[in-house]
Amino acid sequence: MNAPTIAPATRLATALALALLAPAALAQTLPAAGTTNSGTYTLPNSRTTAGEYPWVIRILSYHPGAVVPRRMYSTSCTTGGVRKFYASLTSMSTAGAHEGMLISGDVSSTGAVSNFTSRAFPACKDMAGIVADASCSTVAALCRRSSGSTGPTKDLVAALQNTAEGNSWRDWLTAESYDDQMWLYEWKGSPAAPTNALTGYNSYVVSKAINQAGRQGSWEYGHHNLVMSSSHYGVALKSTSGKDSGGTQHQADSMIAVTRVATASNTTIDITRGWKWACASGHTLANRPVLSTTGKFGAFCTTDWNNAAGDYSKGGIYMRVEGTNASLTHSIYMSTSSSLRFNGGSTSILPTANGEFIGVLVGSPTPSIAERSRIGLVRFNSVGVRLSAPLWIKSSATHFLSYPQLVSLGNDSTGTPRYLLGWAQMMASGTNVTTSFDSPSPDQTQRLATKYFVQEIDANGNAKSQVRELTHGWGEQDQMVSLGAGRAGWVYRPDGRIKLSADGTTVTSMPSPNSTGVIFMTYTSTSM
Repeated sequence: MNAPTIAPATRLATALALALLAPAALAQTLPAAGTTNSGTYTLPNSRTTAGEYPWVIRILSYHPGAVVPRRMYSTSCTTGGVRKFYASLTSMSTAGAHEGMLISGDVSSTGAVSNFTSRAFPACKDMAGIVADASCSTVAALCRRSSGSTGPTKDLVAALQNTAEGNSWRDWLTAESYDDQMWLYEWKGSPAAPTNALTGYNSYVVSKAINQAGRQGSWEYGHHNLVMSSSHYGVALKSTSGKDSGGTQHQADSMIAVTRVATASNTTIDITRGWKWACASGHTLANRPVLSTTGKFGAFCTTDWNNAAGDYSKGGIYMRVEGTNASLTHSIYMSTSSSLRFNGGSTSILPTANGEFIGVLVGSPTPSIAERSRIGLVRFNSVGVRLSAPLWIKSSATHFLSYPQLVSLGNDSTGTPRYLLGWAQMMASGTNVTTSFDSPSPDQTQRLATKYFVQEIDANGNAKSQVRELTHGWGEQDQMVSLGAGRAGWVYRPDGRIKLSADGTTVTSMPSPNSTGVIFMTYTSTSM
C-alpha cells in the first residue's frame, strides 16, 4: 500500500499553523494563576505613609523627590494556629513628623487579612527590617534613632571588647557625633506581642554609623534589614564612616551578627562573624540580607563599582557570604549622562535546601550598552559564587522591566521547590533605547510601575502557572514574605501604579507617596 502524500504547500501551511498554535497551546497547559486576597489598614491619628528620602538611588533611576513611600518590611509566623502577618514602616503626621510603626494582621484560610493592631514608636525616625521565629515567640525590628539617644537595655557598640578586633569594630560602627543610631528592638513571649503598647521589649544599640536622616549631602540608598538564625540576628545596615583626613564621610554597608541569648545583659555583637565594612567595592546601593540553611549570613548587593572593569564605568551586582570575599554576579550599564542612573540591580535573595542561594535581579545581557532591562534569575553555591550567568526569564520588546520579587511558596506535590516571581513594567523603550533610558517619557515611569505581574516558577525559571496582572503591587526594594505552604504576601500603599493615557504618552494619575492606609496582599497557589 502506498503511503498518502502531502503536497509541499500543504505541509508548509500545516507546519505554519502548528507553529502559530504552539505558544497558545503551551500556555493553556499551565495551571491557572493563584488567587489574591487582602486587607486594608487605615493608619491611626490621620497619619500617612512617609515619603522616600530625596536622592535615593534606585534601580533604573535616582529619586530627587519623594514619589514612593519609604521601604516597608514584613515577616510572618504562626501562633495558636493563627498566621500572623507583620509590617514595619515609617509614618508621618499632618505636621510632617515621622515615627516608626509596627502593624499586625491575621491571615484567614482564604488569604484575607484582618484583626489589625498597631503600635507607634515616636522615638524612631524610621522603622526598618523585621523578623520573627516560626512560633512567634520572638519578634525583632530595627529602629533608627537620633544621635545621642539614651536609655537602651544595652549599648552593644560601647560594650564591644577592648581588644584590637573589638576596638576595630567599635571604630567602624561609630561615625560622627551627629550621625544616627540603629537600635534593635526585641520582643519575647508566648507569643511575643510587638503591637501591644503594654508589652515591654529589649532595645540594643547595634550601630552609631547611620548617616543623619535628612542632613544636607546625606545619601539614603542601601537597606536596613534583618534576618535571624537560632543563635544570632544578622543586621544588614547601610553604613557611614567617620570623616577621613579630607573631611569626607564614605558610604557602604555592614553585616553585624548579634547573639540571641536568654538574658539581655549577655547579648553581644559577635566580632567573629559578619563584616565591618562593604559587601563589595564601591558605594552600596542595595544590600539584601539572607541566612543560608547552614547558618551563614550573606547579602545580595549592588554597588556603583565594577570589579571586572576596575572602575566606576559600570555598576556591579555581587553576592557575599560571611567568611568569604564578594563575588561579581553581573555587571550593569551606567548612563553616560548621569552617574546616578544604573540599568539594573539586585533585589530578592533566598536560601535553598542544600545550603546554596537563589535570587532575582534587573539587568541586561550586554551591560556595555543601553538595553531594555530584563528580569534575571541567578543561583549561587554555598560561598556565593554564581553557578551560571543570569537566566533572563522576563523581558519585553517595548518596555523596561524592574521591581522583581522572589518568595518561596514551599514544595509542590512532587517535593519540588516552587516560588512566586513578581515584576513590573516601567517606561517604554521607544525607538531609541539609550534616549529612553536617559530621558524617559513620560517622566516618573522610570520610578513608578505602570503594571505589576506575578507568576509561579521553579528553581530553573520554568513557569508553573499562568501570569496574573495585579492592581496592588509592592515597592521596588520592599520584600515579599512566605505565609505558609502555597501562600505569600506583601504590604504596600493601595494601587501604586502610575496611570497613562491610552497611547502611553501622558500621565493621567500619579499615586501619592503619602497614603492614609496600607494594603496587606496575599497570593495563594491553586496548583500546589
